[in-house]
Amino acid sequence: MQTVSLDHVDHIRREASLLRAALASADPSATVPTCPGWHADDLLRHVTVVLGFWATVVEGRLITPPAVEQPSPAAHRPELLEHFDHQLARLVRVLQDAPADTAAWTWSDDRTVGFVRRRVAHETLIHRLDAQLTAGAVTPVDAQLATDGVDEVLRYFFGGAAGAQFRRRGPLGSLRTPDTGADWVVELGDVTGPTRDGHKHQDRQPGFRLADATVPASEPTFTISAGAVDLDAWLWRRPVGSGIAIDGDPDDAARFTAIILEGIR
Repeated sequence: MQTVSLDHVDHIRREASLLRAALASADPSATVPTCPGWHADDLLRHVTVVLGFWATVVEGRLITPPAVEQPSPAAHRPELLEHFDHQLARLVRVLQDAPADTAAWTWSDDRTVGFVRRRVAHETLIHRLDAQLTAGAVTPVDAQLATDGVDEVLRYFFGGAAGAQFRRRGPLGSLRTPDTGADWVVELGDVTGPTRDGHKHQDRQPGFRLADATVPASEPTFTISAGAVDLDAWLWRRPVGSGIAIDGDPDDAARFTAIILEGIR
């Protein structure tokens, strides 16, 4: 699939603004339904850490991951929101100042600022959904951003981090978003090698990767179709839509679905 050109930094601003508004209106102790064990302020802390982490990477043009800067455990909502605002402004500034092809550390084979822009846009989108589900009202998601999010998940998250090895050991599947005219073919198999955090080694864990363009379009044994927003949310196990349609071989489709339900490692 050829992705639509998006202004990921602009999307970061928008999604972060929606996330902040939702969490600012939620009770600090409100449970986040899509993040077991988390409360609203836990989510706010997490996103703030993510924004600061990537700002440090890009600002310093780092080639190794930096230490994670955590907000004070004793910080209350006003202080947490102030810290969130600071890290967001800092990240937006450094992302705008650095060309997309600037080298920067990431956990993927694509070690550029362009990857960081895209990753943070989708991290912020998914956690915006978490925040709004916590607050009780979900606003619309941009369908093109969601389509790009589906592509990112399928391309980078279940086939292993940089240095991991993928071996095909199963069928092909097709995923489609009829509303935006996008489609992907994935091949199922297993992954051996480092996890994205670099602290663990996975040995032949079930996974999948995007098939290359030489794979015949007629070969997939199952198809999963949904609107882009529903499919992106489903891949991240966020229940904001119900329009997932699964056709074809039920066993092959179940094998793929089991990988999704296990969660992104």
